[in-house]
Amino acid sequence: MATQYNLSLIIKNPSNEDEFLLVKQNPPPKFNDPEYDSFSDSPLWDLPSSPLLPLDSPSDYQFSIQVPESFSDEVDLSKFDLNSAIHKVLEQVELEDIPLEWKFMKYVQEPEFGPGLPVKTVYIIGTLGPKNGKLKDVEFCKWMTTEGCISMLAEVKPCSDRVGSMVVVGLLNDSTKSGTWKLPPTLKCQEYPLGVKIIPMESRTAKPFRTTNLIVFLPEGNANERDDGFIAHGEALIVDPGCKSASYEQLKEIIAALPRKLVVFVTHHHNDHVDGLSVVQKYSPDARLLAHENTIRRIRKDDWSLSYVSVSGSEEICIGNQKLRIILAPGHTDGHMALLHVSTNSLIVGDHCVGQGSALLDSASGGNMQDYFQTTYKFIELSPHALIPMHGRTNMWPKHMLCGYLKNRRNRESTILMAIENGAKTLFDIVAYTYADVDRSLWFYASLNVRLHVDHLAVQNKLPSDFSLENFNRSCAEFAGMKKTSFSLGDANKSCSGRQNSSRELITGWFQVIFSLIVPEALGEAKIVIYEDFYLPHQSPIYNLSISTHLFCNSSSPNSSSNRSMELNDVWHSMNDEELMWRASMVVQWGRSTMIDAERRLLANALLDISNERFILLSESCIPLFNFTTIYTYLTNSDQSFLGSFDDPRKIGRGRYNKRMYPNITLSDWRKGSQWFEVHRERAIKIVSDVTYYPVFKKHCVPPCYMDEHYLPTLVNKVCPRLTSNRSITWADWSGGGSHPMTFLKKDVTEKFLESVGSELNCSYNGKMSSICFLFGRKFHPSTLQPVLRIAPTLLGFG
Repeated sequence: MATQYNLSLIIKNPSNEDEFLLVKQNPPPKFNDPEYDSFSDSPLWDLPSSPLLPLDSPSDYQFSIQVPESFSDEVDLSKFDLNSAIHKVLEQVELEDIPLEWKFMKYVQEPEFGPGLPVKTVYIIGTLGPKNGKLKDVEFCKWMTTEGCISMLAEVKPCSDRVGSMVVVGLLNDSTKSGTWKLPPTLKCQEYPLGVKIIPMESRTAKPFRTTNLIVFLPEGNANERDDGFIAHGEALIVDPGCKSASYEQLKEIIAALPRKLVVFVTHHHNDHVDGLSVVQKYSPDARLLAHENTIRRIRKDDWSLSYVSVSGSEEICIGNQKLRIILAPGHTDGHMALLHVSTNSLIVGDHCVGQGSALLDSASGGNMQDYFQTTYKFIELSPHALIPMHGRTNMWPKHMLCGYLKNRRNRESTILMAIENGAKTLFDIVAYTYADVDRSLWFYASLNVRLHVDHLAVQNKLPSDFSLENFNRSCAEFAGMKKTSFSLGDANKSCSGRQNSSRELITGWFQVIFSLIVPEALGEAKIVIYEDFYLPHQSPIYNLSISTHLFCNSSSPNSSSNRSMELNDVWHSMNDEELMWRASMVVQWGRSTMIDAERRLLANALLDISNERFILLSESCIPLFNFTTIYTYLTNSDQSFLGSFDDPRKIGRGRYNKRMYPNITLSDWRKGSQWFEVHRERAIKIVSDVTYYPVFKKHCVPPCYMDEHYLPTLVNKVCPRLTSNRSITWADWSGGGSHPMTFLKKDVTEKFLESVGSELNCSYNGKMSSICFLFGRKFHPSTLQPVLRIAPTLLGFG
């Protein structure tokens, strides 16, 4: 991996050995806009430094600095242009003479915050001659002691001078380290400001980041237990334990080493911020959770079932002898919070800011552009000395970063308004105008914030009078290609024991499910029609649908109680020709590559929502064998995905292998499995990003080779064989022989039969034997609707 090296100089004052040289850092370029340039960050002082570049060729004269043997494997200074780096640094301070002797002091590797190159810094120390302690430019250089820097960091006042991270990492951390708390050796930590430990841990976050910053406060001094207005007291505090399961052992070590009186603060509910809560509550059962009520209600009880305190902003926390103030910060979500460390005036901003670029606002969780603007101004008014995001590095120029967000959002909003004023009516039209110079594959991402910008324009009454929000909102559903379909049960619901809601509760809650429906051949060529991102509150899992449309056409109203078939003249769209051509990719042929195209396209679309973690492909003839809670818990707690992948030596297995696939795919790689699958986010990403094996299959796997039976099983065998269980969670009866499993009719469905489905087998689950192997069953004919609804309350535990 490429690495960025820096050289930092610690220059001692010959008149006072306790002092070292600090240089005023250059601020980022101005915006050339009076509104934004009126907000300026206070002066930042840090050690003089310069990039350390490799030598292009051997140098006649090179500073000789002996590196201790313990660091010799990590950095070889003879390969770097020390001369140029040192002279660049000295040019900053305008010293008449330079130290004749430099000594190696320390080598520090920054934690991998991402997405930029990891930074490694070499600190060297030198002392000026007896006559060189006088500085030429006292405005940009000054001598400072360790105690003076600590005072500037620990007793901060808004708009006062600041001390940078190189001083803290290079000098102060060594002089202030105390206590017995140790970080697991596999993790790296950065402490800035003093007392604020930032530990990037791998998480299920979105690109370009791979980690979520776990923030740890562990100050000296005992917790203040007096009832003096603090909402919580503790000896330690952590913020956003959002690591993924592979890092749970590391999180366990961190939690186990912290004091018993632990406070947990969560900025918002997204998985990459709360995934580790279950570990915290297991190994610190006395811990107390603090979060906004909208965040708490979105956190699963499996993740946190201990005590919690709902906060709304302005409350204060006492950790040891340190005070932290809670800041209401909606915008990213409606329950988003920030945390101000009062003594250092550093602001933990959650996902309002990120280390690179900007975060999407989650409209599904109350994300709102007007709230985002207001929160940004609120942060500017706080005049923080540093912004600590949950993804990426700490930002040392807070006001500049926040103004950059404002400027970028406003410029984008102005362009969106211009598009509307020039005649754009639909989401597609606006995105096409606003992002004309952006790759179309990124338009869906762009559309998420465009929708919120249009809402913000509406709130400000800036939209033209002839612009219809109703038509625009309709176009949003069409653009996304996601339809929430009504599975109308008509009067059948009311006939089940007189309880209208009994059948409706078969599946309840959020779940990422991909359904495939076959359009009857009477309507022309058979097509696969996919519905994804389903929310099924009070709906039946049995689909009495006789027709659907492609992704961006209308379907019956979700509230409809009729059970009619949709005619061809019901299919409509409001797209222009450009958008229609852009979306002309829905025709799917059974057994051909177009079926895999549809599955990959759906996975890619579903992956755009960072909160989606498990993805299921089910047949329209499937029914659930357990209630929603059981299915949800089974899948989310699983270490593996569920996708059949086995070596079938028969003609219908290995016999379908095409030798032309070699060498990318060999016969020993070849696998077979069911079309119906469940995959974790990481496996879904591998599926949609495959450009190595898919082209080989598309070219050489044609009937009697069927891609839906071989592509995914072979792919997972090639790229992640240990991450799948090699079994399906969809049960079917193949005892009748032939190419298709048995279809169950109305007469077959009894309570005894449904209880027996898939119950005769045991299987491996998370390394242990389990009697639950199948979560869904097929193939159930539409005529089974009424008997299944009648039995379901008892079978699934609702009766």
